[in-house]
Amino acid sequence: MVFWGYIAYLAYKGDVDSIFQWVKWVLIINVVVGLGFSLFADDDMMGLVGFGSVEEFLIGLGIPVAIKGGLLLYLKGQRASFKTNSDSNTIDSRPTSQPTERSVGAVSKNTTPKRVEIMESVNVGGTQRQSLAPDRPAHREPTKLRSENIEEEKQPIAVKLSAEDEERAYETAGEEVDNGTYRKGLWTKLWAENDGDERKVKLLYIKTRVEELLADLKKSRERELTIAEEKRQKASAEETYRQELIRESRERELALAEERRQKAIAEEAYRQKLDRLRAEEGQAAAECLHITALLEDSSIRRAIETSYTAALRVRNSTEEKIKLLRLLGGDLQWDASKSKEAGSMVQFAGDTYRFNTLYEFCDWFDDRILKEVGLVLNGR
Repeated sequence: MVFWGYIAYLAYKGDVDSIFQWVKWVLIINVVVGLGFSLFADDDMMGLVGFGSVEEFLIGLGIPVAIKGGLLLYLKGQRASFKTNSDSNTIDSRPTSQPTERSVGAVSKNTTPKRVEIMESVNVGGTQRQSLAPDRPAHREPTKLRSENIEEEKQPIAVKLSAEDEERAYETAGEEVDNGTYRKGLWTKLWAENDGDERKVKLLYIKTRVEELLADLKKSRERELTIAEEKRQKASAEETYRQELIRESRERELALAEERRQKAIAEEAYRQKLDRLRAEEGQAAAECLHITALLEDSSIRRAIETSYTAALRVRNSTEEKIKLLRLLGGDLQWDASKSKEAGSMVQFAGDTYRFNTLYEFCDWFDDRILKEVGLVLNGR
């Protein structure tokens, strides 16, 4: 009773899917439990559940099972027809609120520019955006977009005229009538329209001229206020731009200072490493580390390889050796005086060497530096 009552409630709501699921599972439970009970129960046990025999139990079970099976087939057909109808409605009767493939691929003539802009902002980053507006750039400058929006939303400045303005307008119109300096075309028109009634002509002329003078005064003040507002906005934009330049300049200075600090820390750590290696394993080990670290830098490796090849090709060329030495971070200074310290002084890998002649420098360079560079370049 509870089951059929709940099925009736679902039928009242029109929930075909839920009815189908409930009937299916209850039918499966009835079949499994009934068959299991009929297989393992005898006539005495059937009497306990109100049936005289197993045959009566099967008949009593078969009737509701058949009813539920028929209901299940009916509900299955209803679900299939409902799904077919919904699919046909979706395909054949597309709602106007959802764009079709043709409407997405090409904007119709009645589409306003603002609508096109919204569609572009939604379909960003893909091919669909390019199909909507292939001739427009993929990126807009935010500052330019804001300025365009400001131009579109600009409202006229409201100007209120005072009683003194109105009084001066009447005074001007009256003076034109009294002095005969009135606008001849307007005066003639009013004279013709009023059959030469001078009193009416004067009154209408004064009224018309006051309206014109007040309108001209209002436009003039609106123009002045608009110019003043544009100057204010321009000054504000320039000040904002100046502040932005100052901020970017300070950020660059801080970044450069931080970069210099990090570089100094790295150089000091590298120098300490060279000193420690020199103290523990000797100057040759320090030079090997220094050359290896330099050749790991791809930006200078090509120049070192070229100079190394030239130094090998011209064995007695001091110029090529000095050039390679300087590429490796070293330096050579020649002292041509007649003192005991005369000769060449070489600085390399944190140490200083002195040679009496350039031949001694070349021998040292070939034996220590050139050889080590070749080993590192060839992967030892």
